[in-house]
This record gives sequence, C-alpha cells and structure tokens, in this order.
Amino acid sequence: MKKNLKDILNEISYKDYQADPSNANKKINQSISTVSGQLIKIERIVNQNLKLKTELDLDQRKYWGSTRARLHKIGERLIKLSNNIKKF
Repeated sequence: MKKNLKDILNEISYKDYQADPSNANKKINQSISTVSGQLIKIERIVNQNLKLKTELDLDQRKYWGSTRARLHKIGERLIKLSNNIKKF
C-alpha cells in the first residue's frame, strides 16, 4: 500500500521519506506547509499559557524544576531549528 506524504512525515524516517516517489519540490513544499500549521498551533498554546500566567500572576520560581528544564530545552531546540531554517 502506497503511503501518502503526511504518513511518511509522521513516521519521521528519512529512509521512507527519501524513498517516496513524489517530486522533491512537492515534498518540501508540503513539509513546510505542515510545519507552518504546527507552529500556529504551538503559538496558540504558548500565548494561551502566557495569558493564564499573567492573569494568575504566577512567578517563574513557582514552576516545577522539570518545567523550567523543559522550557530551557525548548528554547535551545528553537535556536537550532531557526539556524536550520536559515540554511533553506
């Protein structure tokens, strides 16, 4: 059974992605479109939580240690992602 591009991207296997017979430009364009849509969802989540944090007057020190660590790692990943996007 032939997999569509969305299924291949969800598997995150480069081997499967590369083996997909679709046009390379089409794959890249669809992938960028998917990323854009996911970023909109992420922005919405972040903005809602920033609003909640502000409304409840939460202090950053009240976060659990694991939450602070995750936020730090997310920041690092976003910097790496930004650098890769600039390479496009």
